Amino acid sequence: MRSVPLVTGLASLAIGSTASAEPTSEVPDYLQDVAPILTKYCAGCHNDGDREGGLSLESFAAVQQGTGSEPVVLPGDVSGSRLIRVLTGGDPAMPPEDEPQPSEDDIAVLTRWVESGAKGPDGAEP
Repeated sequence: MRSVPLVTGLASLAIGSTASAEPTSEVPDYLQDVAPILTKYCAGCHNDGDREGGLSLESFAAVQQGTGSEPVVLPGDVSGSRLIRVLTGGDPAMPPEDEPQPSEDDIAVLTRWVESGAKGPDGAEP
């Protein structure tokens, strides 16, 4: 029986764990991936009760509504989607400075979701 040298085994382990930690290019699922981010960073102010700026991000239906006069997400159009613009340095920058900020990975998930058509739980687009 041939044994694998410890260094080779550790290198394989490191490569394997690095590969699984990299961001995925899979289409994010609204309920599993997108809604938790919106709930954590946005829905405290932009909810059905408060609607700061006329916007709720509490549900997919609310995302579809946008502000009533402006959509917040344009499926397939990252640069045209206000949600992505305000999270990446647009004016106003959101969330406010004194609030917890989404990670780069969180923003990447939202960006991939918009790029892939911003599908909701039933496959509908905003």
